[in-house]
Amino acid sequence: MAYDKRQAAIMFTDIQGYTKLMQQSEDLGVQVRARHREIFEPNTQNHHGRIIQYYGDGTLSIFDSCVDAVECAFQMQRLFQKDPVIPVRIGIHFGEILLTEDDIIGDSVNIASRFESLGIPGSILYSEEVYEAIRREGSLASKSLGAFKFKNDSKRRKVFALALPGVVVPKRKQLRGKLEDKNPQRRIALALLPLLLVLGGLVTLFQLGILDVKQPVDRLAVMPFESRDEDQSKAYIIDGMHEDLILRLSEAGLNVTPYTVMKKYAGTKRPVGEIAAELGVDALVEGSVSSSGDDWKIRVQLISGSDEEYLMKPFETTGALRNVQFLYRNVVRKLASAIELAFTPEAEAQLDAARAVSPEAYDFFLRARFHLNRGTSEDLEMAVDFYQQSLALDSLFGPTYSGLVETYLLQGFGGMDSREAHRQFLKYVHKATELDQNFGNDHHQLAMIKIFSEWDWVGAARELRLGIKQNPDSWELHDSYCQLMWAMGQRKESVAAGRRAVAADPEAHFARCDLAWAYFFDGQFEEAGREIEELYSRFGDECPYHAMLDIQVRLHQTQGQVAVLANLISNVENRLDRFPQDPSTTGSILGYLYVLDGQREKALGVARSMEEQGNIAAPVYLALGDTEKALDDLEKAIDQRNFLLLYIVKSHFWFDTLRDNPRFDELLKRAGLYDTHLPSALID
Repeated sequence: MAYDKRQAAIMFTDIQGYTKLMQQSEDLGVQVRARHREIFEPNTQNHHGRIIQYYGDGTLSIFDSCVDAVECAFQMQRLFQKDPVIPVRIGIHFGEILLTEDDIIGDSVNIASRFESLGIPGSILYSEEVYEAIRREGSLASKSLGAFKFKNDSKRRKVFALALPGVVVPKRKQLRGKLEDKNPQRRIALALLPLLLVLGGLVTLFQLGILDVKQPVDRLAVMPFESRDEDQSKAYIIDGMHEDLILRLSEAGLNVTPYTVMKKYAGTKRPVGEIAAELGVDALVEGSVSSSGDDWKIRVQLISGSDEEYLMKPFETTGALRNVQFLYRNVVRKLASAIELAFTPEAEAQLDAARAVSPEAYDFFLRARFHLNRGTSEDLEMAVDFYQQSLALDSLFGPTYSGLVETYLLQGFGGMDSREAHRQFLKYVHKATELDQNFGNDHHQLAMIKIFSEWDWVGAARELRLGIKQNPDSWELHDSYCQLMWAMGQRKESVAAGRRAVAADPEAHFARCDLAWAYFFDGQFEEAGREIEELYSRFGDECPYHAMLDIQVRLHQTQGQVAVLANLISNVENRLDRFPQDPSTTGSILGYLYVLDGQREKALGVARSMEEQGNIAAPVYLALGDTEKALDDLEKAIDQRNFLLLYIVKSHFWFDTLRDNPRFDELLKRAGLYDTHLPSALID
């Protein structure tokens, strides 16, 4: 038999429950299989794949490229999920095959089949070989599900799931498939137990490591602390301790799930194994906080995610609030010891740098961060006030300066004059770097400094990439990179980063908002519309950030139809009445709509009102055809270091008529945005 020996990406698809469906209704079964093939065949062809075999309820195909294979699987799963839904599992592996005229053989084929068997409907699972081939492909985000031992396979294999909107990421406990017995040692031990007891050798089980097999812990998650106090007025302190402990664990070198992901689990009663599988972690830290007079007690326990057994005895540490940094240090050392983590010299120095802090100052610090995390204009003002009160009591507590840097950065996007926000931002950056070692090493913060202090956009991209490399599960880092990419005009990269942010935390409001904006800037209006629908279903319509994007998407989708224009104008006018403090984009959209509707005087009135309020009126002047007036307004905005303008000027359609204007080019040069091509090493 002639055959061709080669490397290929092998894909299996399977319709789950097809046999039962055929037993219930042969006609329906035939229809489902026909629709499956209608989706499978053209997508395989479009992605340069080769169909090897149909086998009743499944398929076997190969691709030269892992990227083509995964992108093909993604497109197919999205179509399979549309009504009527077809419950399809997809598994992919890359390896050596023997290709004949009508078949393929080889161990790699068997492995690909096992990856498919492990999945659930709507999922796309693949091997580490596939993951390594696609991980630099910006549009394809992966989530590790851990390592598994398949039947008749000589090695444990890491399993990854495609983690993009529109496909299902299984929980670890849902993975069944063709797996080897999870604990054959225990089964053998139980079979030998009577004999060993007779021989007086029960201890032998432990000496052999059969009844005490310790699984490695590479990834941790810290559940929100339970409060042991009746006084709920201290809830912000307990929440702050949860956030601080996660930060300290991360700084010490532990791979820990971010606070922003974990806070949604507050009050949950779900099983440990279920949460661990959902987060893709090996163990969970559960804990509680209580106070008695001036003393605070933190109690933690470490629980295995695979079998829900305790990996260490409950640990307690007690001290006054002024010594809270030492309490964190005690917990970090105990958990690190339990999972046998050796600290780097840098991490050890960081732990040794713990210092006492004024308890009143720390209280104000936690109050400030509580409001900072809420993020409304009013909350940001309250955060500044509490941070200032904290500094008045303890001027050497570095995290307070870091908090002020972040707060003024956010205020620069709205609610404060950009020049004043920038001045305050610079004022606290130096002190934060001097006193807070974490700040000086935080690539996210360094990226923000490079943008708003130096207008070094490429340097900021480099810092964010370094941060993502250290913490690939941080939705905030991916989200900031998404925004930065559209600010620099790198729209495809922006979409890819936005997808990764949503995959990291589907509940993160701003991650979904920014992905919708990324789709919009890239001209993918249908995708933007889908994300907006998801935002409305999850968060309602009170957020102008996505509500105003909805207006712009609908405008593009309807091509400015007269009836639609009237509805959109009414919508924006009502929003301005309800939310007079909305970002300046609301006024720009209203003026733009007035121009399209022929109401030029109203549009001009909006532009003048925006100028008086210090907002950007250039989009309205451009819609009115007054290019010079628009450029004057843009020049003034750049003089004021308007944060919002800098983030939209290269990607928003409002400014398309200026792309070849020399004066506009000069403004971009002043802002450092004229030539912002990324080095190849920074492109995903």
